[in-house]
Amino acid sequence: MASFVLVPPETQSLLTSNDPPLETQIQTIEDFILAGSTRLAALDDQIESQRACSTATVGLITERDALDQSVREHNAVLSPIRRIPTEILFHIFLLTLPHTKRVPGVMGRKQNIPAPPWRLGHVCKHWRDCALAYRRLWSTIHVDTVVTTSETYDVLALETQLSRSSYSLLHVSFRWPAYESGSHSRLCALARALVPSCDRWLTAKLSWTPDDHSMVEILSGIRGRLPVLKQIEFISCGHGDDPDECDVLTNTPSLREVILTDIKYNIPSLPISAPWAQITCLRANFGFRYLLKILRASPNLEDCGLSLVEGSSPPSVPTLLADLPRLRKLCVTDTRLLRCLTTPSLQYLGLLGGPLDDVLPFISRVGCRLAGLSAHHRCHSVSLILLLKSLPTLSSLSVDMNNDPLLTALTACDSLPVICPDLQSLSLSLDVPARTTTLSDMLESRWRTSPLKSVHVFDYSIPGIQVLPERLQMLKNQGLKIVLNRTVSFDPDMRLS
Repeated sequence: MASFVLVPPETQSLLTSNDPPLETQIQTIEDFILAGSTRLAALDDQIESQRACSTATVGLITERDALDQSVREHNAVLSPIRRIPTEILFHIFLLTLPHTKRVPGVMGRKQNIPAPPWRLGHVCKHWRDCALAYRRLWSTIHVDTVVTTSETYDVLALETQLSRSSYSLLHVSFRWPAYESGSHSRLCALARALVPSCDRWLTAKLSWTPDDHSMVEILSGIRGRLPVLKQIEFISCGHGDDPDECDVLTNTPSLREVILTDIKYNIPSLPISAPWAQITCLRANFGFRYLLKILRASPNLEDCGLSLVEGSSPPSVPTLLADLPRLRKLCVTDTRLLRCLTTPSLQYLGLLGGPLDDVLPFISRVGCRLAGLSAHHRCHSVSLILLLKSLPTLSSLSVDMNNDPLLTALTACDSLPVICPDLQSLSLSLDVPARTTTLSDMLESRWRTSPLKSVHVFDYSIPGIQVLPERLQMLKNQGLKIVLNRTVSFDPDMRLS
């Protein structure tokens, strides 16, 4: 009965795999689907007309079910996902890196999911073939004691991934800030297997406990063997002005970015010898003397985050200054550091601690014209308002402050000069319902009279309010970009884009 519409024999293999059809097969499949759909319609009419005779319809129903299943299978063969060009599939695969993604889990919590490239090969043979053929997909090496276990990533897996990456440049992340009992030998074995590939490291993130001498010894194997390394994150608790320098970064001609502390500047940096004259990006947490030494040796810095270890402070009247003529972005956890810097090209300044009294003298002394300011530490609103009045060129402002005096001062009115008249982007916190009105007044005034384009309200934790208040929604409808975020979204790293 199914012989009314013959199934093309050349498509049989496609029905039991996820292989894409050849161009020569597509027309044959489409012809079968058309003929099959026509026959299905005819069978439905016959079954309906003979419904009273159950015996006569049994064969028709059997034929219809078999043909319907075959048409569905052939439709699946023509599914667009099967025919995605290999180049586009490669790009999609790359979007799944790095090693783990954080996704919404149970009760809104974040959870880790197993990462490609390993799982990509489990989908189907075609995806596996593509994954194995794309060497760049295997070039991100991520070993982390938090998310990596001996069951999921061992030396054999690492060696397999390095082999599949072939000669591709590598992005390496190897973190062992703490480890469970019995895992140290495995981590050392992984490190030894990774070190021989260091001549291909393009970026590296290395983190370990400071008393782990075995890891320090293993890492010595990369010394002088990092010809293409451009970026390194090297985090191990240091000791302020400790004169003993780690020298694994010698002979790194391509190195430009050095990260030596965590993003919150909590971990003291390990003293390290590096080609400072070629470095353009630095994040560090040192004692003042050592930090000044590094800065004076780094005239080409463009992006910098600086912190002082606990107990260290700059002199009230510094005798030595660090001249950084190319620095565009600067973040400091102690504003007293500004006394020791000369940065005439500075455009963006981030403040995470210290009195604001040092900021204006610094700006006047170096003659820079700030375009962006982030002040995310507790400071008096009067001091901040006075500072903002002296920054007419400011186009971006981010503050961790939500009091009425600041919002009122930023409100544009006809009788007083507008503070920061060129302001285009504003980020601030808001956690008191009453201030929504003051915020709305300020935004409405600036939306009418200034180039304000976007507002980001973070730490938005007002109980019972899940959506924008009516006045803010009206501004959004008029074209002002307004984003609410219940968490603090300030990035103290202030990295250059």
